Amino acid sequence: MEGAGQNARGALIPVGADAVRPMARAGKGVVYFDNVTSCGTDTAASLPCMFSNLGAERFSVAVAAERENALDVLQRAGVAVQWLDNNSGCKGVCARVGTVFAGQGSMASPCNADECLDEVLLNGLRSSMTRPVTDSLVVLHMKGSHGPAYFKRYPSSARRFVPTCDTSQIQSCDRQALLNNYDNGIAYTSEVLAQMIDWLASEAGRMDSVLLYLSDHDDHVSLFQPFARGSHQGRRGRCLSRRPLRRHAASDGHLPGRIRRAALTA
Repeated sequence: MEGAGQNARGALIPVGADAVRPMARAGKGVVYFDNVTSCGTDTAASLPCMFSNLGAERFSVAVAAERENALDVLQRAGVAVQWLDNNSGCKGVCARVGTVFAGQGSMASPCNADECLDEVLLNGLRSSMTRPVTDSLVVLHMKGSHGPAYFKRYPSSARRFVPTCDTSQIQSCDRQALLNNYDNGIAYTSEVLAQMIDWLASEAGRMDSVLLYLSDHDDHVSLFQPFARGSHQGRRGRCLSRRPLRRHAASDGHLPGRIRRAALTA
């Protein structure tokens, strides 16, 4: 299973930080990769790049659109692939695989009139993996800490860092309030991932599983810098392209490629 996150900066959320403490609680086997960079600064470029074999240096949206991506190849190889989306769509990545959007079917709640919280993806995951009959890949496209309405990305129960900036007009907020919004979103993402890890662990008796979480790009808000999404990497430096990558295995048994935690942490 892969979780595609939104707007999370690797430098701000190492394992053990207060905002990601739920991950530390749930994932004794969580491995954190601290040197991962994105292809771009917006979902339209970075998301397709994550599933392309072109690599960051050669990647272009136009070229990628004319090629099969990792999901296509896995599906042709007999893997059951499904994309669950609580964001702005898959930017063409899931065009040829089964797709369910938030607000539909098992992912109808928790939602309001405007949008759904990322918890809907946990409901979708449970439904998708109720009776797996073959090797499966479920991609969960999270909303994460996507701005500018950062205060809408987490429930009131997850409002741990205060004061917050409870408006989309973020230019009217001070830096600390804005950072608190961002941290609340990261903490909520961490909680949702922890719940996924707990559920996968509870199902270890009937299936082997691996959860991989990777944010597609960063957000400039966390440093309150005047960089825009979609800007060239040279304008913003490595800081804005670093993102978190985490991997968790519910068991160390028969995993794809005989992956072992010891090998990942060496």
